[in-house]
Amino acid sequence: MVIILIIIILGCTAPLADEENDMNQENNPASTIKNTKDLQLEEGLFKGNITLPFSLENMEGDLKSIEDYMGKIIFLNFWSGSCSLCVEELSVLDGFYRENQKETVVIAVNLGEEKQEVDKFIENNNISYPVLLDLQKKVADIYRIQSTPTTYIIDKKGIIRNIHLGPMDRSKMETYQQEALKNYE
Repeated sequence: MVIILIIIILGCTAPLADEENDMNQENNPASTIKNTKDLQLEEGLFKGNITLPFSLENMEGDLKSIEDYMGKIIFLNFWSGSCSLCVEELSVLDGFYRENQKETVVIAVNLGEEKQEVDKFIENNNISYPVLLDLQKKVADIYRIQSTPTTYIIDKKGIIRNIHLGPMDRSKMETYQQEALKNYE
């Protein structure tokens, strides 16, 4: 009985094909903030919150933190090689990154796969953006990742501007980028 009640309350975590895939937080007052100069924002997982800090190893073995990428719009993408939708999206993300890397960075956080597997995948798919390894899925747990791909769009000041569940097409990436740029100004 309790389990059924939890399922009803929480619902399914993966979006349906005809649902909007960005997580709108209409009741989150921070999501309506446009000018953040004089405001104290909280760290959190919702639109309008400051992104949660973390550090992970990159493919070269260096420890990188999310703060290392601040100053650019960040597409923080959680993925795994066993997810076919993730694999399709990664090449679209790569094209987007190559054309927009002056103002935008894509950070792909691989969930639970060994470095050799990920390295082979990157090489076979010609991925040019930073890939970080979350072997124990600790960052995925912090960010409460329930399905992949999941992408957080973070503005230049570290504020979460959108959260997208499922794969994105190029048009959606451009829309999110423009929204993050607009909110930054």
